[in-house]
Amino acid sequence: MVQGQSSLRVVEIGAGTGGSTTHMVEALKESSVEVSYTFTDISGSLLRMAKSKFSEFDSFMEFKFLDVDLSLIHI
Repeated sequence: MVQGQSSLRVVEIGAGTGGSTTHMVEALKESSVEVSYTFTDISGSLLRMAKSKFSEFDSFMEFKFLDVDLSLIHI
């Protein structure tokens, strides 16, 4: 990373249909901040839908299954 640049790591837990995600990733894409955005949910079908819905942001987004009753260590 170059001095003076910022970076941000976002982990959205229980992202569901991505209603809040839409506003966040659109703003982050336009920013000068280096971003890593992890979209998580317990539902595989919602993850597949989100991966398609947010495909234009795949340069900084990833999609992962997360069950908070298990462990957060693998995020």
